[in-house]
Amino acid sequence: MSLLDMRFDTPQHIEVLEQMTQVLKEGIGEARRHGYDVEIPHDIRQTILAVNQLEADGKELATPLLE
Repeated sequence: MSLLDMRFDTPQHIEVLEQMTQVLKEGIGEARRHGYDVEIPHDIRQTILAVNQLEADGKELATPLLE
C-alpha cells in the first residue's frame, strides 16, 4: 500500500505490485509449512542478523553475547 501512496499507481505498476504480493503470500505460506510460523521478537531478530553479518564479513563481536 505504501508503494501506491508513492505514485506507483499506473496500471503497469499495479499489475507488478499484485504479482509481487502474490509471490510474497505464497512464500509466507511455504515458510509456515516448514515451521517458520513462530514470530521472533524484533530485538532478537536484529541480534541474529547482526551476528550473521559479522560472520559473513569475517569479524568477531566486540562484546560476547550472553546465552
